[in-house]
Amino acid sequence: RTLGAMIELEPPVLVAVAVVLVSLLALLFLGGKAPTPFLVEHRRKRVQVPLQERVDISHDTIRLRFALPTSKTALGLPIGNHFKVFCPNAKGVVAGEWNGRKDVEADEAEVERKYTPTSL
Repeated sequence: RTLGAMIELEPPVLVAVAVVLVSLLALLFLGGKAPTPFLVEHRRKRVQVPLQERVDISHDTIRLRFALPTSKTALGLPIGNHFKVFCPNAKGVVAGEWNGRKDVEADEAEVERKYTPTSL
């Protein structure tokens, strides 16, 4: 008697096992890790991204669509969170006013707005 047991496999089963093992090894060594989401990679840094599309939804609501580096890049923002958009401070028609109200940001070089993205 021997300590080990011999297992005899039919050729098709042997080929299937070999394919699975090679696939797992290839995935492990060649697959790499998933790409880092855009906002995780650039956490707390200002990054310029091009404005891809602007759609007026109503008189006070617009949809802004920004382009990420590739079409497969994930934004990586948790549900309910927001990101900040910075832009130059435009001067109003009446000095010190914006939309008929006092402009509290009149002396600022740029303004900051927070946006919560949607998937629509």
